[in-house]
Amino acid sequence: MYRATKEMMDQVREVILEMKNSTPPIKPNFSALAKEYGITRQTVAKIWSNPDPNGRERKPKRSQFDPYEEEIRDQLVTYGITMASSFRYFQDKYADLEDNPFNCYNSFKSYVTRKQFREERVQRLKDQIHGHRQAANTEADVENKE
Repeated sequence: MYRATKEMMDQVREVILEMKNSTPPIKPNFSALAKEYGITRQTVAKIWSNPDPNGRERKPKRSQFDPYEEEIRDQLVTYGITMASSFRYFQDKYADLEDNPFNCYNSFKSYVTRKQFREERVQRLKDQIHGHRQAANTEADVENKE
């Protein structure tokens, strides 16, 4: 089957917009355009119905872990606990909940990765190290001047 590239889609989109904006609007032959640009006629029809390249706005999905976001962030960023031990902690802490979201480690790991808590922790540690180095350099400069 055909594989539509972004360039092909953009070319078809331009042709379709020209046809739609002409007076009177011209409905294209979807099959002919599909053969010409090497994409399926369904794709051409989809572009005809909505030529906007961005498509529709999507609402961000809510995660089952969102209510616990601050607590998870504190564990991973502030205290530097590993992801696995943090997951076990939350599993034990919320074990009595009927709809316990902490039942799948891969979901938890995916959530933490998407929220970039680990990167936040790495940046925080880099800032701390940089701050300690600056403080040490300042103290050394003071001692050297004396």
